Amino acid sequence: VRSEVIEWANQLRRFGNEAAHARDRVPLRQRMEDSEVRDALELLRRVTQWYYGTFLDGAPIPAAIAASIAFLDSRDVVAGRMTDDQRFGHDRQLFLLHGKYQLERVEGVGSTAVVYKAFDTLLERERALKVQTLELKQSEKALENMRKEAKLLSDTTHPRLVPVSSVDRLPDGRIFFEMPFLVGGSVASRLASAPATGLEPKTAFTWATDLMDALAFLHDKQLVHRDVKPENLLVDETGRAQLADFGLARTLDGNDFIRTQTVAGTFRYLAPEVQRGGRVGPPADVFSAALVICQLLGGAIDSNERGEDLPPSVREVVSGMSRQNPTERQTAREALAHM
Repeated sequence: VRSEVIEWANQLRRFGNEAAHARDRVPLRQRMEDSEVRDALELLRRVTQWYYGTFLDGAPIPAAIAASIAFLDSRDVVAGRMTDDQRFGHDRQLFLLHGKYQLERVEGVGSTAVVYKAFDTLLERERALKVQTLELKQSEKALENMRKEAKLLSDTTHPRLVPVSSVDRLPDGRIFFEMPFLVGGSVASRLASAPATGLEPKTAFTWATDLMDALAFLHDKQLVHRDVKPENLLVDETGRAQLADFGLARTLDGNDFIRTQTVAGTFRYLAPEVQRGGRVGPPADVFSAALVICQLLGGAIDSNERGEDLPPSVREVVSGMSRQNPTERQTAREALAHM
């Protein structure tokens, strides 16, 4: 029976490869009726579960079966038929086939990746997994971007940066990397539940200092984050903040883009020169950080009122960080020294 299952899976894999090579041919799409695909996928899942429980005892699922699941599910994704719950179920199953992680929930979704909270079944600890989205899994450029981001994070170690513990692949070829799961959530979620006056001052100042410490380190390493915002500040178990998400990061020489966009970053926090399509350098990170610090302390981030309702000492720092001319702004290291 085992050999028959493997042979059946190999036949289905060959069908998947043939369809993948010809997926842009309309006649092939017309021949593959939706009901037939759904029935095949359901049968595949049942056989996989039976095979896993009967024969493997923890050993890896044959690559043929994993590849077939990935191919059939990806047809629904490309056609826009898969719901968010189905996407989570798809990835949860592939991680079970991978053999180490059990997905628990979605923590965040971006244009190129999704972050899951997961449980490491081998080391018995909670982790965060950043996984390339299903829609981009056929893109070699997207794969290369994920590799670059993972390498950048693994080579850049600092207490105020979220570290990457390991980099691996799912059975369908997508890259993912493992990070510590920070129990405090994002600063954005803390701000959303804070009173109108902002966070408790001591906490706000601590997180502001943590942010500038991380940026000063990155800029010293000739790196620009390019997407500084409260959503990318995460709180660890000690109550300190760590900067995350290097999906837009680049080196100052411009030769190592992680992800290229017409305008990099989240518009609300963009520096004026970035909004105009100008050069993105460390001053742009500093400007974005000034807006985040205003929010932490309950101040307005609008250009006409920015920093006016902050304590004088902080107002002076924020003013120096948010000047319209990037050449006149304080550096992250200078701002950190005055905080």
